[in-house]
Amino acid sequence: MPTDVVGYFKLDPSFPRYLDKLSDAAENALQEYGEEIKEDIIADMAEPKTGINFGKRTRRSAPGESPAIQEGALSKSLFSKILKRTLSKSTASSLRVAIGTDLDYGYELEVGRPRAKDDFGPMLPRPWLSPQLVRLNVKVLAGKLRKRVERL
Repeated sequence: MPTDVVGYFKLDPSFPRYLDKLSDAAENALQEYGEEIKEDIIADMAEPKTGINFGKRTRRSAPGESPAIQEGALSKSLFSKILKRTLSKSTASSLRVAIGTDLDYGYELEVGRPRAKDDFGPMLPRPWLSPQLVRLNVKVLAGKLRKRVERL
């Protein structure tokens, strides 16, 4: 007669609270890293540019450079926010950080504009987001998470 052997273990009563703290630590580390990326984007925009200078206004960016800050609408509109997605009916979820802008011309600056909207003709890309995404460093994020977990 076969006998089924079922193993079990008893969870420490504080384990669910620890998981909540771990989830909070991961969310906080990801949010901190997203904010750093956003600040790096703004710092790149504030760097001197080599494009055309129109009078006393800020020198515009050349194709391939991040956009120059002229009035600051784009840099002020940048956001970094956590996106959660539940993976199952349990409490498990995945975390992502969204970095971007709601301004339409943010996209045009990033990828360029093939058709002329003004007398200057097509606009070549002035990427502001993709260079920062290329610089993403998983080790930096892991280090931030490790520091937060060590504090639990």
